[in-house]
Amino acid sequence: MEVPWLSLLLLSAWTLCGSSSPLTTDSSLPRPHEVTSVGRSNVVDQDESDPLTGFWIVNPEHGAVNELPIEIRFGVKARSAEEFEDFYGGARLCVELNGLYKKCKMHGDPPIFYTSLPQGNYTATAYIAHAAGLRYRHETKGVAFTLLSSVEYKLHNARLAERSREEQQFPEDIDILQWGGQEEQVISEEGDPVLQRSHVSATSSPMLVIGVKTAVVTNFPRRQAIRDSWADTAKLSHDVKVLFLGCEPNVANIQNEYERRRVLAAVAKERAAYGDLLTDELGCTDGYKNLTIKVASFMHLAVAEFPHAKFVMVTDDDVYVKVDQLAENLRKSNHTGLYFGEVWAAMFGNKQKPVRDQNSQYYLPQDQYPMSGLVPYVAGPHSVLSMDGVRFIANNYWHLRSLNGLDDVSVGLWLWSMQLQPQHTRHFSSVPASVKCTDDLVSFADLSPLGIRSIHANLMKNRSFCHGFHSVTWHQRLNSIPDLDEMLQRETEGVSHPTPLQLETYINIDASEPVTVIVSTPSNAGIKLQLTPSSQSLDELIQHFCSKLPTSPCLALVNQLQHDPATSDGYISIITGRS
Repeated sequence: MEVPWLSLLLLSAWTLCGSSSPLTTDSSLPRPHEVTSVGRSNVVDQDESDPLTGFWIVNPEHGAVNELPIEIRFGVKARSAEEFEDFYGGARLCVELNGLYKKCKMHGDPPIFYTSLPQGNYTATAYIAHAAGLRYRHETKGVAFTLLSSVEYKLHNARLAERSREEQQFPEDIDILQWGGQEEQVISEEGDPVLQRSHVSATSSPMLVIGVKTAVVTNFPRRQAIRDSWADTAKLSHDVKVLFLGCEPNVANIQNEYERRRVLAAVAKERAAYGDLLTDELGCTDGYKNLTIKVASFMHLAVAEFPHAKFVMVTDDDVYVKVDQLAENLRKSNHTGLYFGEVWAAMFGNKQKPVRDQNSQYYLPQDQYPMSGLVPYVAGPHSVLSMDGVRFIANNYWHLRSLNGLDDVSVGLWLWSMQLQPQHTRHFSSVPASVKCTDDLVSFADLSPLGIRSIHANLMKNRSFCHGFHSVTWHQRLNSIPDLDEMLQRETEGVSHPTPLQLETYINIDASEPVTVIVSTPSNAGIKLQLTPSSQSLDELIQHFCSKLPTSPCLALVNQLQHDPATSDGYISIITGRS
């Protein structure tokens, strides 16, 4: 899951108990004086009792172009987390935009957001204020950024991304309906397309099983970017298995039956083509609130299908994994007691608080979680767990409670009950968590398909991991993934002329019997319907057809039926595309 990024980045040495991770964990985080500050940092002029050694604005970046809402994140460098808390307890972190728009927050509170600002140029400065409101002398350098309208911002980013894509000669991102329509599809006349079982156990005995959480209908471009890069089966190690974790596609809101069946047919085609997409195997309906069920079901499946596996990794579909390096390190590590990734309690030096805002997608009701602080957990974009932890979840699958769909928080709480503590590794990171890229990363999250392909191209050409890093075009927030409504609208707008229809009608001599009508196009199989002339009108027939056809062919059908004299008495003569 994606959780709002904490607005305080407190870089300090932090040690957690537990087994050693095969990657460098939090105990080797750089000491404060070794940290290279992100953005426009300040070295604080301080007295000896002040533990603060650096204070700066992490986000927005200097020179950035943004849209609303604007999230403000701070960077704080201190001698230690404990000294900072003792000295600055009750202090507020504040920001001013152009000296006019001021907001403050307590340390550990949710991030600062500006949701309503005029478009234009801004300079942000930050400072730390005493609990009584007095202003400390620690003021950051100004960070300049530009605020555009949502439309202008998307156009700006799209131009940057398209230029980068063309320069690197990457394929265009297409959605699952566009991909499914590249070859002739035959949609069954009766019932929904059957989703064939994926090739779950194609690898006989993997050491590492990676489950990539994905939205089945909308996130096809991300799956393709991963298949073309780090999960390419032609290059993947024999003891690593990668599966995409979907659920049954949620098509309940698609009113048009033809469009609904077309979406399901495209999903069925993808499953048949690649054999790596799980849907009904996980026993859930695709949606954010079912993420915890999806993850727990995957762990149950992993234990059943891959009993000799040693580790399971769960990632989002916006992650690039140096899977060869990860697998090599895991082969040399202990096979029990491992649970590692990005542990934000360690990264940010403070206990995270549950979000109590009912309007937030990360809302955690008090009746589900009454404690004021969250137990430490590995953040959702990427986590690795040894099979003892996986088996614990699988064996207690039916009794484990989901925390309002927050899969990473839920898993952390489940494992906490068996005293398996999370370990932080600096080799796992996310674009918005650091606003930077480091070449020693093993897993990098919150990437756009362009970012995933760019990293892979770098490694294939023996360039550094972060060569050409761009915090906008590489970020998954780049709006290149359309939602379902946009996908269906795109398909409709892409039809410049009505699709030609072919009608075949079979009439029984007895008028009381139904009239069978088959509607087809030159490239698609027919849809068979029946009309009973004694009880159904032509208008009812048209409405029935239109519920099973895309918009453009439906309009053509209406025109053809209404102007064909053969339909005058509610009967339809045999029409084969010729007037």
